[in-house]
Amino acid sequence: MFLTPFVDLGDSVEKYLGLPRSKPDEENPQSRHHELEQMESGIAASATDQPIASFKPRIISVSGNIKLGENNVLSGSGGLAIGSGPLDQSKAYFEVHAEEEDTCVIVGAVGVHPNSIVNNYEALAGVPNSISVPIADSLKPGDVIGVVIDIADFPPKVSVYMNESHSEMKSVSAIVRGDVWPAIEIVSGSAKIVFDRQQLRFLSQAKLARGVEAVMIARSII
Repeated sequence: MFLTPFVDLGDSVEKYLGLPRSKPDEENPQSRHHELEQMESGIAASATDQPIASFKPRIISVSGNIKLGENNVLSGSGGLAIGSGPLDQSKAYFEVHAEEEDTCVIVGAVGVHPNSIVNNYEALAGVPNSISVPIADSLKPGDVIGVVIDIADFPPKVSVYMNESHSEMKSVSAIVRGDVWPAIEIVSGSAKIVFDRQQLRFLSQAKLARGVEAVMIARSII
């Protein structure tokens, strides 16, 4: 029988885990159970040193005359905003929540890195390697546009839903190669871009049964 070198079988496992060695209370089993719970919580805490909020997808670049406020609120006109990274699933869903009267938006996706877009493009339709879906009607506060970016097939497709509707309002397919970023153009007004699953209002309308899920950004937790 071969033994691992430098390991004394008489040593406690705590020695190799770097955990303090303590003698369990033989008369009180709950004492040992409580000690183990504390050890587990300490390990879990060390594994999540990075704030969870930093894992969330967000808008990272804007161009033109729009401004990015807190909680992904975009305001202004004639500008383009791009998500924080390429999508990490084949069917991604996010929402646009209108915050002002006469808000007009164009939603879609781009297949070029945001760094090449900032200050170079103001209209989504003008970005090469992109899909743009204009929302024909102006929005009022409380209106929600649901957006599904489907890259499961080729060419990719972007579909939009209005408020609680179960049916597509409009969809557009276009050839977009490479990684795909979610994108939105603010024509006028103000809107909040919602990626966080807990804040999505109508994810069920995006047909979860077909594999649609809230936006996840590739390598967002590295």
